[in-house]
This record gives sequence, structure tokens and C-alpha cells, in this order.
Amino acid sequence: MACSMTNQQGIYFVGVDAGGTGCRALIQNQQAEIIASGQGGPANAWQDFDLALESIQAAILQACEQATIRNMSSLVVGMGVAGANISSVKHALKAWAHPWLQVHVSSDLDIACLAEHGEQDGGIIVLGTGSCAYARVSSQVYSWGGHGFPIGDKASGAWLGLKALEMSLLSVDGLAQETLLLAFLFDFFNCSDELGLIQALQGATQRDFAALAPLVFKAAKQDDQVALSLIAEAVTYIENMVTSMSCVDVGRIVISGGLADAYRPYFSQGLSAVLLPAEQAAEYGALLLAQQGFESIS
Repeated sequence: MACSMTNQQGIYFVGVDAGGTGCRALIQNQQAEIIASGQGGPANAWQDFDLALESIQAAILQACEQATIRNMSSLVVGMGVAGANISSVKHALKAWAHPWLQVHVSSDLDIACLAEHGEQDGGIIVLGTGSCAYARVSSQVYSWGGHGFPIGDKASGAWLGLKALEMSLLSVDGLAQETLLLAFLFDFFNCSDELGLIQALQGATQRDFAALAPLVFKAAKQDDQVALSLIAEAVTYIENMVTSMSCVDVGRIVISGGLADAYRPYFSQGLSAVLLPAEQAAEYGALLLAQQGFESIS
């Protein structure tokens, strides 16, 4: 979804998707062409505000270097930031003394929805490091989940990783079914007992737990019942979110995020028909946010 440009000379729009795992930026020129991209590190502003700012700046700077843009005051930046759904975080982001011409801030969920639906009604379920459902209907915004790890974000990568560890440790104590996940975790952390796992996870972050999610799908492909039960629990949660979304007449629902494709083989035929694959990267929604914000004050 390319955004049309204004007639303002010397202006570039920048779209930033600042998520819990990483940060991506796109730059669009006067002809509505994408001319550069950049990447940065984790950018969940609720969990680590300073790191989020650093990651956002790094992604934009990398894109500017690629496009040979040296005048930072020529940039109109739209950014969707993980954690910006929390009012204090959004306020702090808006108060940021940035070097750019303008910054327009929303959540990472909002720009993902914008990327897929533009200004039309629609919803999105994001399954990545975290998880959440989000929709815009008749100018109203709705959300489900997204309460943060570890108290929320069910079906997310971090949730799957944590559950894999919990069930594996229970199996060591003979309190749960044996699972291939235990051996996979030993191999992942290069250890041979549960104490090694505990030591390896000291100070682990949401991102660290999410890195273990692929092990659950690997075990499930080998018919591991524990892994399959975790995926089934996650899919039930996703189904429940879809049911709630239908109550507000969301319409078209898209599923995105790093785990969207991994979950799809476990969906029922009906759920697969409802949850459409994402067609646009969230950065394109951030570009639209930048343009809308710029036009509203120009």
C-alpha cells in the first residue's frame, strides 16, 4: 500500500514498526516509492523505553544512510511502537526530543491494522513475541489481550516458550507427561539437567522465551502430546478472540506475526477461512500514519 505524497518539497515519509523482537523502518520519496529500509533491535517501549528509542533511531539512521539522506529535519516519521497502547508510554514517546521534522505515534497493533485495512473497518490478530487482537469499526477502536508477558500474551511466542519450560520441568519431577521438549531444551541451552536450564534462564526476557517457541512446533511435528496440547490451548484462545471480534461486526480479519504461519496447520477449516493471511508489512501502515498526521497539521 503506497501512500500518496503531498506537494511539500523536500519531505520524506518514514514508517517504523517498532516491535518486541525488532524494529523495521521504510523511507518513501516524493514519487511514493520505497527508497530505503533499515533495521534495529527490540523496541518494546513499555519494557525498556530507552532501548526502544535506541532501536528506532538505529533503524531510521540505517535507512537514511542507505538513501543518502543527511537532513534529519526532512523526515516525517510515523511509528507504531509496542507498548504505546499504554497512555504513559505514548505520552513519553510524543514528548521525545527527536531530530526529525515530525513524529506521529501509535501502537504497533494500530499500524498493522492500518497496513491491512487502510481507513476501512477491519481487524487483525498478531501472533509474535507477544499477542493481541485489534480492530477498527466505525471509527471505534477495540482490542483483546495484549496485556503483556508473563501475565498475558497467550498464544504468543513468549507464552509458548514459558509453557514448554514449565511442562518440561514438571516432567523431570514426574508430575507431568514425558515430552520431547525437555531434550530439545537441553540441546538449545547446551545443558544436561534441569539446574542447567534454570541457570541458563536467569534474567531471561520475553524475547528469550519467544526464541523457544519453534521447539514446540518441532516437537508437535513429531506427535509430542505435550507440544500438541499447548498448541491446541493456543488455538482455542485464538478462536475465542475471533468469536469476540465477531460480536462487534469487525468484518475482514487478518492474522500476522512470526507465528501466524506456524499455527495455521492446526486451525480448523472454519477458522482458516476466517483468518486471512497478511498482505502488507506493518511498516506500510506506519507510512500511512505519517502521511495522515502530516496532512492534518499542514
